[in-house]
Amino acid sequence: MKPTILIVDDEQHVLNSINRSLRDEYNIILSLDGKSALQILREQEISAILSDQRMPGMTGSEFFLEARKIQPDTTRVLITAYSDIEAIIQAVNEGHIFYYIEKPWEPDNLKLVMKRAVERYSLIKQNSRLIHDLEIANQQLSRENVILKKDVENTYTFSNIIGESEAIHKVFDLMKKVIPTDT
Repeated sequence: MKPTILIVDDEQHVLNSINRSLRDEYNIILSLDGKSALQILREQEISAILSDQRMPGMTGSEFFLEARKIQPDTTRVLITAYSDIEAIIQAVNEGHIFYYIEKPWEPDNLKLVMKRAVERYSLIKQNSRLIHDLEIANQQLSRENVILKKDVENTYTFSNIIGESEAIHKVFDLMKKVIPTDT
């Protein structure tokens, strides 16, 4: 199954051009604005987003801030024709941008960046699954540890030792102190 990439740009010819470059490797969803793209994010799992910075209504930076709330693990890539360094820095810092591409882009570079973006997403998802599996295994081990401790306590008690003298009680007290240690 191909990973899904969401491409957001207010210019249809840009969407079409990027789509032609990436459609062989990915399922591509196109959106002409950030508001529509946010709705898509609410409905579908997206591996990576490629968004223009300058769009009417919602900038790429603003879009990425909202997108991150909906799908925090999705890799975000910013593309822009403008050298608005302040906006790019804001997008990187607040929207947690994975990469920044300048227009006009090189198709091979675009493909490489998006390949790495999708790989990053896959690794994040794989790590999340492994962490979840590890938590379940730790819970199981904790339950088994409690059961084993109870078994040991029931097996190794002083109830089978006969004796009521003060000396034997001192031995019991000493044994209780030593049993939990590695002595």
